[in-house]
Amino acid sequence: MGRSRLTGPCGYLLGIAGDTLTMSWTEREGPPVCAPQRRGFGTMVIEAMAKHSVDGAVDLDYAPTGLTWRLTCPTANALEHWGLPAAHDFGKAPKVG
Repeated sequence: MGRSRLTGPCGYLLGIAGDTLTMSWTEREGPPVCAPQRRGFGTMVIEAMAKHSVDGAVDLDYAPTGLTWRLTCPTANALEHWGLPAAHDFGKAPKVG
């Protein structure tokens, strides 16, 4: 059974460049990492479900120093999915009155 146990620090990064959103999660300083021999439920969740929910691309890097998961998708797909304003609306002052 594939299980992850987070023992070291991890970090995430969220960036928007034009119409593209990139989100990544990186684990470090834990036990050595290697690619799984089979695709289980956990892999399906972090790969296929994330990819299809926002019409994006998922990259998994099983570096020995830690796993990195990266999602790249159209910004509008991710922000609308989570009920956030479109990227061009960030930074605009709300209308009052």
